[in-house]
Amino acid sequence: MKRPHKLSLALLPTPIHKLEISSARLNREIYIKRDDATGMLISGNKIRKLEYVLKEAIDRKADAVVTCGGLQSNHVRATVISAGQQGFKTFAVLRGKKPEIFDGNTLLTALSGAEITYITEEEYENIETVYDDMDVKLRERGYNPFFIPEGASNSLGCWGYISMMEELNEQQKKLNLEFDSMFVALGSGGTQAGILLGKYLTGNRVDVYGINVFKKTRNLYDYIKNTCEEAIEIYDLPISFDENDITIISDYIGEGYAKTTDAEMQVILETARNEAIYLDPVYTGKAFYGMVDLLKKYPDRFGKRILFVHTGGFFALFPERERISKLILNS
Repeated sequence: MKRPHKLSLALLPTPIHKLEISSARLNREIYIKRDDATGMLISGNKIRKLEYVLKEAIDRKADAVVTCGGLQSNHVRATVISAGQQGFKTFAVLRGKKPEIFDGNTLLTALSGAEITYITEEEYENIETVYDDMDVKLRERGYNPFFIPEGASNSLGCWGYISMMEELNEQQKKLNLEFDSMFVALGSGGTQAGILLGKYLTGNRVDVYGINVFKKTRNLYDYIKNTCEEAIEIYDLPISFDENDITIISDYIGEGYAKTTDAEMQVILETARNEAIYLDPVYTGKAFYGMVDLLKKYPDRFGKRILFVHTGGFFALFPERERISKLILNS
């Protein structure tokens, strides 16, 4: 097995907590893996991937880092801040209109000093073309740029969550726990791909469920499958991949990416009050809502011991402060 080198950027290992009130309400043992606690400004699941991806950028002697995402992208925020800490000039390509007032992740991205380019949904569909154009322009400016895909979701970024599963296995041994099911928010697909590869490498028997927050299921399925197979080949992983283990649940996309329903907002509010856990309206709020709904609907499925992977993102709460304020005042 060819394990790639990495930087040490995240605060690891992240803790596992039992959610007592949620456990009592759902008649299960509900635990949470606190990957929202990997850091502050670089918090969330992305920094695990960036430890590997930014090391490659350094090894390639790049002096600029370019990445992309939505206006409230956790990945973009974590990338420009962590890359800036490593001395890179940073560039962000954001899907959406330039805001009149920066807020949430976009505020932190702008505050970091990253040069931001705003593009339409249609342009984002051809992000490789956008990247190609930027590559030419940045090289004309004298930079040697390194391009990171959305979510740092590629065969190298997968190692962030291969490593997480190794970390989880050690914690399970110490805590004498074995989880029946694991739920995680599914965006670009890299986190779930890494979890599945890590599951095989560690021999973990947990069933993995990705709660899709905004993409077409088939595209995600193919992406996860191809990414896993590519990682197995490149890094000579001593495992075989079973595509039947890719479980994507797309019933909770709601009104679309970063568009949160009232029911999801209510779960965000209740989880903050009951468990002191802060979910975000883009990723973890949808995923946690989906998990709770599934556990209620199917009491005989998913087993008795459940793990929710909190992938971070609480900065995205702030652009929703008016709506959340009304919800709090009316509760």
